[in-house]
Amino acid sequence: MTGLAEHPIEAGIVASFGFIMGLGLALHTRKWLIALPMIAINAYSLRYSASLTALLGFALASLTLCLYTKSFKVLFSGFAIGAVAVAAMLTLSTGTAGLPATAPGEACMNLRAITRRCKFVQCSWQKAIDMIDGGTLAAGNGYSSADLPFDMEIHNGFVASVFHFGFLGFVSQCLLIGFFVSKVRSDAPRPLKGILIGCIVVFALSYLSGPAQARPTLWAPVMLLGGFLGVQRKERISGAALPIFGRPTLESPKLPSGR
Repeated sequence: MTGLAEHPIEAGIVASFGFIMGLGLALHTRKWLIALPMIAINAYSLRYSASLTALLGFALASLTLCLYTKSFKVLFSGFAIGAVAVAAMLTLSTGTAGLPATAPGEACMNLRAITRRCKFVQCSWQKAIDMIDGGTLAAGNGYSSADLPFDMEIHNGFVASVFHFGFLGFVSQCLLIGFFVSKVRSDAPRPLKGILIGCIVVFALSYLSGPAQARPTLWAPVMLLGGFLGVQRKERISGAALPIFGRPTLESPKLPSGR
């Protein structure tokens, strides 16, 4: 799944989605040998993501999924494996891209860089809000890089939707989000709903702290999961929601005997 991403930060978010899907499918089907490669590949690719949001979303979504499905053994096992993996990476790290820095000085420099970036992102939010006027609320500014504050994508989905598309664009964003969030109340099995909840956690963190309008891979997993869970349970299991070629989809009416 990370091959579809266009940026290292976006790749980390996609990897978090993939990990949650693999874990949820393993809990649902109990076929761990089939799901483990998907889980392992996405977890391994997170070390190259360069995204703290993806790592935080990965951790919170995994915790939420395990608690929602009451998979406490999996939660404790994953915590132990994660602790060992982090310790191994810290020990074997050589300072390459995507790996944590081992030297205290490098760690302080990275922390300062992250702090500066957070302050700059916060300034871009404020600048975007200051640029929103009556005309922007009515029709938006369109999606043009020339109009971006500080020539930088707006790292907040709600502010960006109003800035680019106006009030109606903001409403449409809320309706799209409400569509897949509402599917948590579907009749799907608990692990499948847990997958959606975990993906919503990753989506929310990235939507509120990143350029959601520029990342279609952020929307695709939750929209597809919402559509899948919106299908009635019997149709989802039997596949009757799809037309079966070669036989009618509706039963022919029975004629009275003798006719």
